[in-house]
Amino acid sequence: MELDTAHMAPEITGLLLLRGMGLPAIQWVGFSNHTAKSKLSEIENVRLFKPHELKDDTAAAAVRALLALWHSLADEAITYTSMAAEKEQLYIAALAHRHMGQPHESKSFFQELQGHPIFDELAKYTVNQIGLGVDPSVKRLADLIKMDEKWEPFAFADIYEQARDGQFSQANEEIVQKIQFQEFCLLMRHCYLAATGLDVGLVERKNEIDPAEAARRRRQATVRRPKRHVEHIRTQTTEPTTKPDKPVEKEPSGSFGVLCPKCKKRHEVSTSVRGEMFKCSKCGSSFKIPGGDKSSDSDASQAAHSVILTLCPNCKVKLKFASNARGSKVMCSRCRTVFQLTDRNSSAA
Repeated sequence: MELDTAHMAPEITGLLLLRGMGLPAIQWVGFSNHTAKSKLSEIENVRLFKPHELKDDTAAAAVRALLALWHSLADEAITYTSMAAEKEQLYIAALAHRHMGQPHESKSFFQELQGHPIFDELAKYTVNQIGLGVDPSVKRLADLIKMDEKWEPFAFADIYEQARDGQFSQANEEIVQKIQFQEFCLLMRHCYLAATGLDVGLVERKNEIDPAEAARRRRQATVRRPKRHVEHIRTQTTEPTTKPDKPVEKEPSGSFGVLCPKCKKRHEVSTSVRGEMFKCSKCGSSFKIPGGDKSSDSDASQAAHSVILTLCPNCKVKLKFASNARGSKVMCSRCRTVFQLTDRNSSAA
């Protein structure tokens, strides 16, 4: 099953199809799309969700974070969740760390999450996907779900690590891919419903029987996207320079959660400190709280650009990974070789 993009906002559909809705690889890092990255950092919520009326800004932040994760922008996804509701903030952080090859951190966020509305449907889908003749580890996941009658994120995290390390056959690895893709679709559907009040629903994945159609849609999205961007710039430059000022948005009261970019500890902070420096009580590092003036956005964007350059030990293709992936196992985007990203085979850029 996949998202029914025909009922989603055109901008969001375009971002999803920019990568394509085909079954993604096991690990969603190392393949970041800079066009999507730029788009997500520039577009406002109203235009992102147009023509649908936005009903919940926190859910909109979660949708933006999931779009970043879909394009392998794990660090940006975590940053965007700082304005999301706590449940989605924890869930997306857990997914991001799972894809970055950090299972302990991922399990820590799932432990704090303590369940989510999509878990029941995800559990049913997983049991239906796991049939006879599968690897014992994969079969054990289905047995646990049947016994406890609920989704098992910790057991799936272990199976994901085995698949990421290449310990499964192609058929068993594809089962893991389908489960995590379904998890993404269910979470995106849940967040989109909360943000707009519209249930986009799920449809059968057409690209399972027609991969050429998925490739065609990706090519079309890649060709159309720059044209729309140029037209948007042209429209901006021809508008009168005496446009009335936009109404100042009211600052929401209360507090919100934010993650330390170094150790990922979650802090509860007041909304009045947006844009100010904050010191983490766990690791002692200082960072700016998202929001506030433009300088905080600039700092976050600059930090997100920190990457590691390395060569695949098998096919020697030049690869880029997020700086916090050093020491983790990563996958080559060309030959799919899994290798350890160390100081010896990498350099900062």
